[in-house]
Amino acid sequence: MKIVLSVVAMIVLLVSPNLLWLNRSTVRIENHSSELIEDVVLFACEKPISLGRLAPGASRFEFLPKCGDDSLEMRAGLVATNCRLYIEGDMYHVRAWFSSPTTGDCTYGGMPPVTPLLLAELL
Repeated sequence: MKIVLSVVAMIVLLVSPNLLWLNRSTVRIENHSSELIEDVVLFACEKPISLGRLAPGASRFEFLPKCGDDSLEMRAGLVATNCRLYIEGDMYHVRAWFSSPTTGDCTYGGMPPVTPLLLAELL
């Protein structure tokens, strides 16, 4: 009986964070270039979200603000990239990347039921 309770508790601990994951939209930004990206800025829900510097090979994970239908845009300072996607306040998971300090792109990272798990994304 203790083993069954332990297994159920472990499943609950692993699955519970995904309720937050499904309730929010997220973005993971990666720097695929060999140069430092200065002043990474996202525009979502008509608000700028300043992420600061992104070192070569580094990545940053962000929960996006909750809002209705909107778009996500990624910039390096004042320079717009090719990353512009439709998003909503929940269940949109975006992968974005810089290939140089002034160019980048993005795509959807998956939506339920094929979305990656939150714990896997954070690790």
